[in-house]
Amino acid sequence: MDVRPFFLLSQSYIAGLKSRIHAIVQQWENSWGVQFPDTLQIHSPLMLQSHDRQGTWQAWTGQAGLSLLVKGNELEQFCDRLLFASRRQASLADRHLESGLAPIVAKQAAMDFLQQVLCAISEVPYQAECREKSVVLADEIFQPGADAVLICWVEANGRSLNIVATGLPMPNTRSLGRPNQSWRQALGKQHLQLKVELGQVELTVGQIETLHLGDVVKLEQPLDKPLLVRDDKGEPIFQGHPGKQHGHRAISLIKLKA
Repeated sequence: MDVRPFFLLSQSYIAGLKSRIHAIVQQWENSWGVQFPDTLQIHSPLMLQSHDRQGTWQAWTGQAGLSLLVKGNELEQFCDRLLFASRRQASLADRHLESGLAPIVAKQAAMDFLQQVLCAISEVPYQAECREKSVVLADEIFQPGADAVLICWVEANGRSLNIVATGLPMPNTRSLGRPNQSWRQALGKQHLQLKVELGQVELTVGQIETLHLGDVVKLEQPLDKPLLVRDDKGEPIFQGHPGKQHGHRAISLIKLKA
């Protein structure tokens, strides 16, 4: 499987993310003439209640694997309540309700909001696209250290708007110090396929046509030179000498390839 570094939720990253989302919420409020609940919280997806994880979610995708997941049409309903229950928009709301445009306006507001959130997370402006096919939250989202966060707002009536952001860009982890134990445990369960390269040889087409079973092809690999160990993408990561262990072929790693 493709192994990617797990995202490490640092307090500084969360603080910066909240600041950027607060800024885009203010812009969205000014554009639509409504006020968002001032209850923004960002947690690990592990904080999402089990009953809230059930059901189908809509995936709003951006670039580089970044996605926002919203359960059903909760965001559209949320925007509908903000737009058409606000006194500041009473006259406009009446006109839209009478013409049957309320659902269309609420959906457009939701799309605009999610696009702004995607831009805030990635810090790169681009278009958001809602996939019509609904998705189910993957188990990987709830693994400790997963590259995902839960973004939520709580309304005055107690209802909450939950957005799960996945595929978050990796922060610069050099300043984060020693990774925590949950990160190590999660990464330790992943699988990485290694390939040992015995050697290479270059032959002409004519030479290949003359080969028969039992022929010996000399490789350009000296016996005293260590073999390369590559990952599943072909990148060299180790060197080592071949051997055997418990009746199986094996390789003794002697050096980490720089």
